[in-house]
Amino acid sequence: MAAGGSFMEPLRKHLRSLAAVETNICAGVKLLHPEVILLQGQFDFVTIKSNQVGRHINVTSVSQASDILTSIWPAKGIEKAYFAAVRACMDQLRGDANAEAVRKTFAAAAKEAGVFVCERRKSRRPNG
Repeated sequence: MAAGGSFMEPLRKHLRSLAAVETNICAGVKLLHPEVILLQGQFDFVTIKSNQVGRHINVTSVSQASDILTSIWPAKGIEKAYFAAVRACMDQLRGDANAEAVRKTFAAAAKEAGVFVCERRKSRRPNG
């Protein structure tokens, strides 16, 4: 499950730079600590096949999803849903999307790549 090297490196750097937010004052707005961003980036798990035979990975955060998409994603699985998942990760790290959007696009990309195993969705409470 290895994505191409040189073609992926700029994307990896960009995702890491978005994730590496420091506490700062920028135009009078205080940015969030990385720990706060990590908590906001949590989601119900999506289980995918590992590159190790018989092993699975439970993906539970935007950070983990973006790392997997840019490091161990199968080259044959880099298609339309893959790019949507990468875009959702970048959007969430910028604050333009929520973690649930990342979970949904990551699960779709895993299905398209043939590495999807299962997922846990938030349970809905009955009205009343």
